[in-house]
Amino acid sequence: MAKKQKRKIIAHSPKKGFGINPQNIKAGVAKAQKFLALEKFDQALEQLTKLNDRYPDRPEVLKYLAYTYYELEQSSLYQLSLEQWVKSAPGDRDAFFALGAAYVENDRPFLALETFRAIVEKFPNCEDTKEAEGALAELKDIIAKIVKELDLEVNDRTEKILILHEKTLSALAANNFAETQKYAQQLLEIEPNFASALNNLSFAYWYDNQPEAAIEVTEHCLETNPDSFHAIANYIFYRTWQVRKDEVQEYAEQLKTPNDAWKKDPDYWIKAAEAFSWLEDDESVFDLYTLAETDDLLEELPGYFYHYLAAAHLRAKNDREARSFWEKALEKNPQLSIAQENLEDMKQPVGVHHSPWSFGIDHWLIDEIRLGVIDAIEETLGEIDKLEDAVRYCLDKYPALNHLIPQMIMRGSPRSRSFAFLLAKYAKTPEILAVLRDVALSDIGPDGMRHEAGYIASKAGLMPSGKTRMWIQGKWQEILLVGIEINDDMIDEHSEAASKLLVRGTEALQDDNPKKAEEIFKKALQLEPEARDFKFNLAVSYQIQERKEEMEILCQEVYDRDPNYPFARIALAKIYLDRKEFDKAEALIEPMMQWKTMNYQAFNFLCQTNIELALAKKQPDGAISWLGMWKQVSPDHPNQDYWEERIQTPKGLIDVFWDDDDDDDYYY
Repeated sequence: MAKKQKRKIIAHSPKKGFGINPQNIKAGVAKAQKFLALEKFDQALEQLTKLNDRYPDRPEVLKYLAYTYYELEQSSLYQLSLEQWVKSAPGDRDAFFALGAAYVENDRPFLALETFRAIVEKFPNCEDTKEAEGALAELKDIIAKIVKELDLEVNDRTEKILILHEKTLSALAANNFAETQKYAQQLLEIEPNFASALNNLSFAYWYDNQPEAAIEVTEHCLETNPDSFHAIANYIFYRTWQVRKDEVQEYAEQLKTPNDAWKKDPDYWIKAAEAFSWLEDDESVFDLYTLAETDDLLEELPGYFYHYLAAAHLRAKNDREARSFWEKALEKNPQLSIAQENLEDMKQPVGVHHSPWSFGIDHWLIDEIRLGVIDAIEETLGEIDKLEDAVRYCLDKYPALNHLIPQMIMRGSPRSRSFAFLLAKYAKTPEILAVLRDVALSDIGPDGMRHEAGYIASKAGLMPSGKTRMWIQGKWQEILLVGIEINDDMIDEHSEAASKLLVRGTEALQDDNPKKAEEIFKKALQLEPEARDFKFNLAVSYQIQERKEEMEILCQEVYDRDPNYPFARIALAKIYLDRKEFDKAEALIEPMMQWKTMNYQAFNFLCQTNIELALAKKQPDGAISWLGMWKQVSPDHPNQDYWEERIQTPKGLIDVFWDDDDDDDYYY
């Protein structure tokens, strides 16, 4: 039977009205009609959904809601709204005809048969009755073939089983898990080991936040239907989601050797590729393609299979193959949005794309968890302390998040990763922080994501310091990482009189009056003879006056008394650098990379010295790294233009490599 065209419900003029209805319903429907006339279907859907929530079971609302879903090509919700319309208006033949056509379109022949029978019975003298009778004749032929293929007898029991089966499928497609459970359980009362009902019931339990019930049903299905590849693949998904991969290897091996019946079923190829994608076994996905090619089945493979294959190829850095297979997926299924999103992401610059991702956020998180987290976060109104409490509450309430957050960061879609990063940033559990460190040092995801992961891990002291191999702009590069918290804390405290002299002396240095600065700092030292900053600033005044030897002696004196005073230490390194004694300079600077905190001014001094050292050693990449870090900490420092010219880096390149919107003062 050729698929009947969906019976499109034509929007009538609001002037005709719908009988006696509350004025607010009429006004709401009229507003939706205007959106529909302008083909603003998303706005019409929002308006009608609100009306339907407030005034359920109103035919005049459901009619236009169905029409809107039709235009949006959301076939499952189109069917669901038609079912609700028929229930609310049992005498409306338009509703019945539209529903019968929708069942045919959605491959629900038994429900279509039931509906067209009702049309013939309810509307015997209708001008469209002959059309319904013709549909019935064609449906009976189709159903006879289906029953024969299933090796069942044509009788009332079989028909009841298959009607319940289609109701189960329709409820599941509409994410109505309570209805799915109801219909599946009714079916299983008639046929306790019906594999499809067991598999659908397990999914309904799973997405209704009843994981143990889902697994129990699947295990029963595996016992009674050991050849059900749906059950095998579902079990692999459930256990992998629970981080229990070691329990499913036997089933994975079974999926690798399909029998002839499996090969002929398009669902096998999807479910097997999905299962191997959960197991991160891309080689087995490639093997499935080779098997289909050997058996001349490539044209029979569905779009979702090609999506999983494309994602596996991109993970293997086979960009051309990935792009080709995603295009093939869309050729097979133009509505496969996840394939289109991956393709669009591939067009992004190499440093910002997320692809590949095999699964969207709905695969990772059931609605109860996702919406529960969103509600908890929204209640905090962005207050950091409350955010941390909210995340801890969510981790306690939904323990699965503890292992899902790392997986979503490693393998999730952009939306999944954003969700997981928000939680990871405030969760701060050792396991999640370790994953963030691993992500920062990997080639997974965009540069910005790895930078953020490294930032969070660095705050926990997990990032290495010094030269580290990192994936930036699509290639591995040696990058200098510094795990230092930059602050504006005063290094030394002084009496009020000495503090005033410090301000005056610093102003004299800034005014290029070193002689006056020398006099002021000598007075300050009379008040506080051991003050490190007074001695160092006195040394600076000597340097400006070109009294180099006195400057070096004084810096050495300060360093000897306190090697952790950053200014004297860096100044000595600069002295060795000027002498081209690079090893001695590095011996002073490198231990500072392990420091936990540093003053802004000291860090500015350190960056400039490291840039100069890198250039002296003819290591421009190192100079670029230090300039990039410096620009993050002090983006407006006046000396940066000078060093940028020294490095001879094209203007703006540094900002591309080190772009970061975070205002925190912690850098790595």
